[in-house]
Amino acid sequence: MNGKRAAVIEWSTTHPEDWQQEERPAPLPSADAVIYELHLRDFSTGPASGISYRGKYLAFTQEHTYNREGKSTGIDHLEEFGITHLHLLPVFDFSSVDETDSRYRYNWGYDPQNYNVPEGSYATDAYDPMRRIREFKEMVMALHRAGIRVVMDVVYNHTWQVAKSAFERTNPGYFFRHTVNGECSDGSGCGNETASEQPMMRKFMVKSVCYWMKEYHIDGFRFDLMGLHDIDTMNEIARAARAIDPDVLLYGEGWSAGEPAYPRSLLAMKENISRIPGMAVFSDEFRDALRGLFIIIGRVVS
Repeated sequence: MNGKRAAVIEWSTTHPEDWQQEERPAPLPSADAVIYELHLRDFSTGPASGISYRGKYLAFTQEHTYNREGKSTGIDHLEEFGITHLHLLPVFDFSSVDETDSRYRYNWGYDPQNYNVPEGSYATDAYDPMRRIREFKEMVMALHRAGIRVVMDVVYNHTWQVAKSAFERTNPGYFFRHTVNGECSDGSGCGNETASEQPMMRKFMVKSVCYWMKEYHIDGFRFDLMGLHDIDTMNEIARAARAIDPDVLLYGEGWSAGEPAYPRSLLAMKENISRIPGMAVFSDEFRDALRGLFIIIGRVVS
């Protein structure tokens, strides 16, 4: 509960029926991908959704659900869209939502606590450590059966906090970048930035991506603030992921929120993307050209 302790379980008991034999959707060129991004809780939490497991992983396993107007909701709605990939905003364990009562707490999930554990507030019983794992797998399996590949939004660039993070408690100072004054660098805009160039941080990121692919059958990853990660690490991730699934979809934000404590020429910024074959970046230029200017608190922002 709330990620403060670990549990030792028999892994095979978390597998849905036929999990080991499940087939992923047929591969397709990445240029043909139609990606739909959503927040897992928002997808089904509305009382008019017609879904029993509102705001939960299992919401994606329910078929033939309708709203008050008789229109399809849930996974049937996604199938009607004709999407090829579902981009889930963070579904790993994050800190800001109390899993004991998540009804009145809300967050997008960009506050990492445990990178390799499904978020408990989306499970039907967060007290049962096996339940969140099994229900996550059931969600992935249902989406695959609907012909939809699953993309995870991953946030390896910072942690919710430093002092009590698993990284800092394992090896103080090693996993984070620091300024010349010895303070945590804040290239993420969230109080800290991880040091992907450190061998053990790089190894962690590579193994984490491979873990989600092998154990949870994830088909792609969107890297939050990818510009904070070094080029060598992203290339190693791409090589390892493609060795598991040549059709894995990999993309991220080619920028940072603040000034990183690492040379920009060595980071996965969008201007360096040609040095990371097979990795794509968002284009904020195209986005802004389509959207135009917008107003925030009386200021014009490009």
